[in-house]
Amino acid sequence: MLVHFPIAISVIAFIFEVLDFLTKGKFKNTTLLFISIVVLSSIFAVQSGNIESQRLKLSDEGFKVLTEHQESATYSLFVFGIVFMLKLYVFLRSQKTSSFLVFVLFFLYLVGLFFIFKTAYSGAELVFKFGVVLKQS
Repeated sequence: MLVHFPIAISVIAFIFEVLDFLTKGKFKNTTLLFISIVVLSSIFAVQSGNIESQRLKLSDEGFKVLTEHQESATYSLFVFGIVFMLKLYVFLRSQKTSSFLVFVLFFLYLVGLFFIFKTAYSGAELVFKFGVVLKQS
């Protein structure tokens, strides 16, 4: 759940970002809340994944997929961190957002979602191709 939560919330955050754009700012608080949750939950997911990966014994091919998985997760966290800072800036500024900034936010959301889905794909590959299974506590 710790890993899948940021994936779902990032998609929901993007949907609310689109709704906020279409309704001219009616979801301003909601979008900031969701991107905050994305960043916080992603920090926990990335850190727990890094800790768990240390105990894995993988082939060279499996290790390559694991490295790609970790890099994609870190990149998505970085991109969504930038989105959060921009959203916080817009929220605190309390003025109309420029068209350029709206474009930049949408672009960054799409880049972040790309890395989220790339992370999910390589994670599925680790599970189904290399048999990586984490212990349930």
